Amino acid sequence: MSLPGDRIYLFDTSVWLRTKHPLIGPDWEAAMRNDRLAVSPIVAFEVFYDAQNQADFEELERELDALRQAPLTQGIVRTARQALHDLSAKASHRIPFQDALIAATAAHKNLTVLHYDGHYDLLGEVLGFESRWVAPPDSL
Repeated sequence: MSLPGDRIYLFDTSVWLRTKHPLIGPDWEAAMRNDRLAVSPIVAFEVFYDAQNQADFEELERELDALRQAPLTQGIVRTARQALHDLSAKASHRIPFQDALIAATAAHKNLTVLHYDGHYDLLGEVLGFESRWVAPPDSL
């Protein structure tokens, strides 16, 4: 994974779960040090789900709160709903609402979605944000 230094990356949970991978870890750490990562409350809640106890939860809170925040707005919610509507015309493209909210956030805030999930390529087609894989599909 190589991340150009001029972008802010809104990461998906699919990346968070792979940050210890040797192909991802060094660039992830560099992006963190350089304040180039943003987190959506959607991803934060998905990450919190893995907390085993209160201490784990609080550690995750500290890590995520240290990042740029990308809060949801009513406009983002409307944009996500419209994207799901547009993609529903293609019966084979069922997209999780969480991914649509993350993608709409990126579109509204001019962020690049960093992911390991093909849904973002489809969402990028209708929302016009930059979609960036952390590694080629099916390579990790």
